[in-house]
Amino acid sequence: MKHVGVVCYTRAATGPDKVIYNSQEDRLIELLEKNDILPVMIPITSLEDLSDYLAWLDGLVLAGQTDVSPFFYGEEPTAQTGPLDLELDQFEMTLLRLAIDRLPVLGIERGAQLINVAGGGSLSPINSRIIHHGEGVCYHSLSNRRSSFMGQLYGARLIVSSRHRYGLSEIAKDLKWSAKAADGLIEAFEHSTKPIWGVQFPLHQLSDDLSCPLIRAFRQRL
Repeated sequence: MKHVGVVCYTRAATGPDKVIYNSQEDRLIELLEKNDILPVMIPITSLEDLSDYLAWLDGLVLAGQTDVSPFFYGEEPTAQTGPLDLELDQFEMTLLRLAIDRLPVLGIERGAQLINVAGGGSLSPINSRIIHHGEGVCYHSLSNRRSSFMGQLYGARLIVSSRHRYGLSEIAKDLKWSAKAADGLIEAFEHSTKPIWGVQFPLHQLSDDLSCPLIRAFRQRL
């Protein structure tokens, strides 16, 4: 079974003990497990420990919903910016830069945005007729580039849910778009030479018949 690192995010417990938990969405963990991947939970810890994790991992998954801090791509937070976690940003950015030449990487939601920023790309708040974030569950369609991993897995079109406030305003030079929303916003990308994929939609919230093919394709690259 392949070992894939999954970075946790911190969550404060309710009550007087003020314990800080490291956690991740259970549906993501279940999705990896049902596709013969052993998730290795990586807590937010000392940056000095990261090489020890990478030494025995076969791949890396970055996921989550927290906005990537605009400071990392030369901008300032706006009224549309959600809660930030600068410690998580620094931890994941350092981990990604160590892993990017060593391991296959899959970025989901926040993870995709982090890959773009780490490569020199930028983000911006979404102002579109297409609803990408709102109360309840939002849906929109994707147009997939035929030769991309999205086109090969899903054909020309896919309906996904969406919950991100920010989108890619400038794509990193080594990345190429794989899927776009109807407003032109890039919703998936792939690296031109490395086994690195990113999707801005919550893959693990899709049904198994839609989420599993992408995870199985990622596993084949491990």
